[in-house]
Amino acid sequence: MADYGHPVRFGISIDPGAADFASALSLARQADRSGLDYLAVQDHPYQPGYLDVWTMLTYLIAQTGRISVVPDVIDLQLRPPAIVAKAAASLATMAGGRIQLGVGGGASAQGVAAMGGLPRRGDDMVAFTDEAIQIIRQALRGEVIQLSTPQHRIAGYQAGPVPPRPVGVWVGSQKPKMLAVTGRASDGWVCPLNIYVAPDEVPGRQAAIDEAARGAGRDPREVRRVYNVSGVIGPYMGGRGLVGTVDHWVSTLTEWAAGLGFDTFIFWPATDPPRPAPDLRVRGDPRRAHAGRQAARRGMTGLPLPGILRNRVVRPGDRRYEVLRSTYTTIASPAIILLPENADEVAAALTAARGSGLPISVRSGGHGLSGRSSNDGGIVIDLSAMRTVDIVDADARVVRVEAGARWAGVAAALAPRGWAISSGDHGNVGVGGLATAGGIGWLARSYGLTIDHIRAVEFVLADGTRVRADPDHEPELFWAARGAGDSAGIALAFEIEAAPIRNIGIAQIVVEADRGWRHDPPMVGAHGAGRAGTDNHRHPLPGRGQLRRAVHRRGRR
Repeated sequence: MADYGHPVRFGISIDPGAADFASALSLARQADRSGLDYLAVQDHPYQPGYLDVWTMLTYLIAQTGRISVVPDVIDLQLRPPAIVAKAAASLATMAGGRIQLGVGGGASAQGVAAMGGLPRRGDDMVAFTDEAIQIIRQALRGEVIQLSTPQHRIAGYQAGPVPPRPVGVWVGSQKPKMLAVTGRASDGWVCPLNIYVAPDEVPGRQAAIDEAARGAGRDPREVRRVYNVSGVIGPYMGGRGLVGTVDHWVSTLTEWAAGLGFDTFIFWPATDPPRPAPDLRVRGDPRRAHAGRQAARRGMTGLPLPGILRNRVVRPGDRRYEVLRSTYTTIASPAIILLPENADEVAAALTAARGSGLPISVRSGGHGLSGRSSNDGGIVIDLSAMRTVDIVDADARVVRVEAGARWAGVAAALAPRGWAISSGDHGNVGVGGLATAGGIGWLARSYGLTIDHIRAVEFVLADGTRVRADPDHEPELFWAARGAGDSAGIALAFEIEAAPIRNIGIAQIVVEADRGWRHDPPMVGAHGAGRAGTDNHRHPLPGRGQLRRAVHRRGRR
């Protein structure tokens, strides 16, 4: 367990988008009334749709009564550190100290260059940020600053005003050298979002900060620990980050506070409207709860497995774990990942998983957009090693495709025969997920969905039994396998009828949106305009005939 001795605090990230500032302001006021501690605003000044962070923070302070603000985090490559300190000190003086200062080297080299800044990388970036932090801390103390280095030149700046309360300088960092700077020079560590730095990656980073702090003669407890947390508070509907009920959030954040050492959580809502993060301070002793969960986790990773799976296991710390733990949209932390290579191993994996009492996810190897093909603390049965494509009946064009294959591999296997299967819109889509859930692809208008051409499915059922489902054998299971639902079993392979395909042409039509076309007038009936109260004429769109004529004219040029 890690305890740095700070009270637990909560904040919420306020979207800096200019288009919906009214909603952002309403959320900020709600957070102020609800008793949260911080309003955080990200800083990406090169994004044309974003408001300037300092302007927004100043306005939010004026519109709230007690809550503090924090930039999460300021891009130092675009703002001289003395000016950053001046702005923070000024705002703190005007608002009674309601500000903490989050800073970082900056995320987008292209954006920095586009705005006239000098992008820095590697050791140059580390040295630049280290010096900038020192300058800011000196300036916030009202010192005279004189510095001439390759990174900064300040010729005797008399800093001020001095804030009425100390303004903490929190540093956003995640790589070793910047973590060392954080430990040596900062008042707090701002950990990137949990979808980028997962909880099991945190202890190593905390240790690096602690070591650097001790090396600089500091107590590691001087550095606060801030975690940006993305997710949804509510019923699980898929998606990234921390997703679940309020109780699930409470138990998870309790574990992260007591076990990982975080004292501040900034909630980045993944849906609208969000709910404020739950308060851990009223839920008992978080360290005791964490100790119980750690004991349970040790039991998880010690799950007994049959001999045929001994070489098919990936656990946290294994080289392949970072690649296999997540899907295209979801970063998760399963206790173990099983990689069976045949039907017998799938049956053994499912039997072992059922006996553990842990959550079970099945992954065919593709994108996993729903988020259900991975989990936190459970078992993932990953079929990506099962990707064979075989010809079953050449005359009938029936092929057998294992569930772990991806559609690019299927296309490559069928192309020499002039065959294809209507199968998604990207080669990295997994066969198992698409073939059990519809299958809309480039050929759908001519050949229908993927499930329209499935002739049989091979399953492992929950009790480990292997069955074949087709119209004559297990017809109800065959019906269920083709889009009716989930949890019927683990689909191992599909027999699919391919279509004969000749040359395929793909065309993309791009039309400029600012040509000033007007749409066809609305339909008018006995009761007046068909869409009363709209501003159609203020935002004209091309009518079908006008669009056709415009494309025709463009084609003749």
